Amino acid sequence: MESIELRVKQMEEDLRSTRIKIQAHLDYMVSLEGFDKAFIMERIVMFGSLSIPYVKELYLQTQNYDELIICAIALLDWGDDSVIPTIAKYALNTNDYSCLAVNKMASHSRNELYPDILKRLKSELHEEELVGIILYLKKIGKPIPLDMLASLKGKYNTPKSLHLKHLLTSPDSCI
Repeated sequence: MESIELRVKQMEEDLRSTRIKIQAHLDYMVSLEGFDKAFIMERIVMFGSLSIPYVKELYLQTQNYDELIICAIALLDWGDDSVIPTIAKYALNTNDYSCLAVNKMASHSRNELYPDILKRLKSELHEEELVGIILYLKKIGKPIPLDMLASLKGKYNTPKSLHLKHLLTSPDSCI
């Protein structure tokens, strides 16, 4: 039977090795361009809470928009509410991460976006953005005002997405 001291030393070595891997993955992510960074962050998240200090450090230091929003979304998944203003800011802009940011806010039942989301519904949206926003509103239990729903139905009267068509015509679309 293996001694406790030997097992503890092995666990400490495994922990050091894992921390080195996390940092290496973050360094690699920083070297990438655009949305590819999100795929690497998905893998970093799999390391669990060991990743938090490394991701938080990058979040606080980066000047790169992609890294900022990706780190913020990962930190929200780990329960860090301090990143909500960052996520809210980017969720309301049309960009590569707006759908992901809105989805993460919904999955955490965060309703801070509701007033700004209503304003966003008045602007030009891609169908997938609109689907994400409607699903967010359903998840947090907030309504689409009836006049706004009528406007959306008129603007997207022949949606390409069957999902959007269902969301706009279902009886609970105004929740």
